[in-house]
Amino acid sequence: MLAEGFAKLGKLTLCTDDGSVGYHGYPVNALAEDMEKGYRPDVIFCCGPEPLMKAVKRLGEANNITTYLSLEQRMGCGVGACLTCTCKVGGSNKRVCKDGPVFLSTEVYE
Repeated sequence: MLAEGFAKLGKLTLCTDDGSVGYHGYPVNALAEDMEKGYRPDVIFCCGPEPLMKAVKRLGEANNITTYLSLEQRMGCGVGACLTCTCKVGGSNKRVCKDGPVFLSTEVYE
């Protein structure tokens, strides 16, 4: 979906679990392999399950690349009142629904 549009903007590597399209495996491994071949992104944006985001955070920070993570948390009210989506960001509590959901990787998963 939207692959042609994204490909016009820069390097695009599609990844699938079963290898039916593009890279067969985890996206963070595809990115690491691309970087080993000389590709260096200006910035990394990541969304997905927490283990993927932690791996992308490590890869981005190890290579001094600004990395943003879009956190997924359960949200009760969606306006920041119930505090259901609270997580640690930058040493303090932030509400994913109101203060995020996108945060710099250096601020999360301490």
